[in-house]
Amino acid sequence: MSVSETSNVYSRPDAEFVRPSGEIFDGVIYGTKFSAEPGSAQTIVTFSIPTLTSTYSSHPSLGYGPDEEPNVDFRPIGDEEERIFRDALAEIEMLTNLQFVEVDDRGTYAGTIRIAWTGIDAEENVAWAYLPASAHASGDIWLLSQNLDPTDDYIRSTIIHELGHAVGLKHPHEAEDGFGKLDSDFDGNDYTIMSYEVSARYPEATWTSIEPNGFMYMDILALQSLYGVNPNGVNAGNTVHTFDTGETHYQTLWDTSGIDTLGVTGSKNVTLNLMPGNWQDVGTVIEYWDGTREWEDSFSVYVPPEVILENAFGGAGNDRISGNALANKLEGNDGADRLHGLAGDDRLLGGAGDDDLNGDSGDDTLVGGAGSDYADGGEGDDTFFAGADDVSADLYVGGRGNDKIGGGDGNDFLVGGVAEDVGAIDDGRDLLFGGNGDDTLLGGSWNDDAVSNNGVFDFGEENPLTRGGNTIWAGSGDDLVIGDASNDILGGGLGHDEMHGGGGADVLYAGTSTGADTLFGEGGNDTLFGGAGDDRLWGGNGEDLIYNGAGNDHVIGGYGNDTLWGGGGNDTLAGSGGQDVFAFSASTGVDVVEDFTVSEDILDLSETALASVPDFSSIAVQTDTGLFVDLGGGNSILLLGLTSTDIDTMTIVFS
Repeated sequence: MSVSETSNVYSRPDAEFVRPSGEIFDGVIYGTKFSAEPGSAQTIVTFSIPTLTSTYSSHPSLGYGPDEEPNVDFRPIGDEEERIFRDALAEIEMLTNLQFVEVDDRGTYAGTIRIAWTGIDAEENVAWAYLPASAHASGDIWLLSQNLDPTDDYIRSTIIHELGHAVGLKHPHEAEDGFGKLDSDFDGNDYTIMSYEVSARYPEATWTSIEPNGFMYMDILALQSLYGVNPNGVNAGNTVHTFDTGETHYQTLWDTSGIDTLGVTGSKNVTLNLMPGNWQDVGTVIEYWDGTREWEDSFSVYVPPEVILENAFGGAGNDRISGNALANKLEGNDGADRLHGLAGDDRLLGGAGDDDLNGDSGDDTLVGGAGSDYADGGEGDDTFFAGADDVSADLYVGGRGNDKIGGGDGNDFLVGGVAEDVGAIDDGRDLLFGGNGDDTLLGGSWNDDAVSNNGVFDFGEENPLTRGGNTIWAGSGDDLVIGDASNDILGGGLGHDEMHGGGGADVLYAGTSTGADTLFGEGGNDTLFGGAGDDRLWGGNGEDLIYNGAGNDHVIGGYGNDTLWGGGGNDTLAGSGGQDVFAFSASTGVDVVEDFTVSEDILDLSETALASVPDFSSIAVQTDTGLFVDLGGGNSILLLGLTSTDIDTMTIVFS
């Protein structure tokens, strides 16, 4: 039928029977629908808003009799009912390939779908509508003024329910022409506005505090089965679905195109879950009652399995937000939020407040923001940032994978590996940066239970089996830096830093500032560099190479055959076991060697002007404490415990 033909109240719209699909939504399909335009997949149906001068068909079989609806206390709908009606038409157009065209309602001309009030006596009914058929009354919606008031809370759901009938939906508890009853798991207003049951999730409830705002999950599937899906996409484009927690929301969210975002505004605590087929808590509480018992449910917005949302954001409350298998962007904003990325390369932004961020699998980016945040990258190569102006103490755990972690202005604890039981091993190559506070940076894994279980790192809680090979740079504060069992690169910052290489062949750099740093190479053949401050350098086990910096350093080689360079400044050096090499330059400063063993150790003077033992003997003087070697220019070496007679048996390397 064409639009012009449907505008005459005495004409009959084209309608047709439909066959059951075998799908679960058949339970809300009556079995007829308005016919599509010839040669087109689109269905066009007219509508109009009757006035006091409107007329209705009095055809004996296709129209109305003298005692029927339009002839008993007829009244046009008010502004609020019209707004609800138009919103419901627009929702169907958005969801399906059914288009509504408005026409004038005057004289003998009107639309196929019409809505008005009637005073007819119908016992307990509050409204009804005529289903699609080849009849003049088809599509008409009647609100019964004897049993329904425009100010009733359920006027909205009533109009939407009746519009559903007008386009071909039935009650789910009824069976019609091969279209059976709806499965009880979905027979409730939480899944279909066509139901007489208030909830399928609370099947014993007989009353609810609020009604749905629109068509629900089963209704949408049924309407799309009857009239097809909107060819332009439902909610086409990148849509942001924002819910104000101060308002009431009870609906199904349908969006099948674009990169879409679910979010809230307001201060209530919410729970958002982007996994398809989940109910969302957006701050609305639905109350249920069965006459004696009460239930409350804060999950009022349904995201069906067919709907995939990419991003989500919270409001000012303490929100719980989780992602899905896609690359999600999750924002907590204000409040103490918990963000869980799940699979995919996610971006988690905590915002203000003490947040808990978990990237899970995928290569995630986690930004704590202001507040004392906990962030765990989980699987994958993750990147962490404290965020601008974050002065609070954060705990960031890289998890498995090659992670990059940067601290903020607070006293942060950065863990490159995992934070779980001692058996958990992370072999990722992590990159950690301290911030402006007094940070703890741990390259390997952390087992808090090993010592104190107090949420703060204590020595002995690092996992000695973790083998990643990390790069860790301290920040501006007094930082604690700990490598793992592999070959790490550790660097000090501007403060008084303490660094532990752990196992492996590590490279440790003291800071470039005048901060007094402490470097422990520990296991492995390590290389240590002093900085500008008065540093303490200890090689530990292994054959270590230690270079003093410009400050007055204290150097201990540790077990193994170590090489200790005096460097600038007034330094104290001790080999502490093994066949050690003590090396000095012409500008070494005033240095002291505490434990030179003549039979084992080597004195390396190849970077001085001395070329032979006689040259050395000419400037070496025995004192009460040892052998004093004056290199000139204020530079000297004191070999404690040695005498002039040791010179002939010493091993000395010259230039």
